[in-house]
Amino acid sequence: MKRILISQNEKNNGTDYVIVNGQLVKDEDLCLHHYRELRISDTWKQDYKDDFLELKSNKNNLLLKSHYIDKDNVNRSIYYTYMIENEDNFDVVLSNLEKDSQVINRKIDRERTIDVIKNIKQNNKLKSKINKILILLFAVGIAYIIINSLKQ
Repeated sequence: MKRILISQNEKNNGTDYVIVNGQLVKDEDLCLHHYRELRISDTWKQDYKDDFLELKSNKNNLLLKSHYIDKDNVNRSIYYTYMIENEDNFDVVLSNLEKDSQVINRKIDRERTIDVIKNIKQNNKLKSKINKILILLFAVGIAYIIINSLKQ
């Protein structure tokens, strides 16, 4: 399972931190390589987006974009982009994100992130129920039309 974390540094001077599988990458060419790896997520399905969290997925690969509790040198939120391959368990994803963020002494807003993920799951369940009801109503409507046409 590969993990890539990219985060603005505290000075926001255009130099970002790149952490791969829990290790800070200092080689600029390797950093560029990992930026390019994250670019593939541009074509992924966007599952959710608000002012706090963006979530994209492609099979069992996840991409989260958000910001830390920590602030930069002018008191702005510090952003991060996090990609994790072959993992769809959000507890595992958040635990790994926290570990990888510790490498650069950053803290995520775990509770808020979990709340957003719970809301996404509830909305998906609601959509599924609505779709089932619509299919059932459609089937009943077709059956009604067929029965009425047979009576004539």
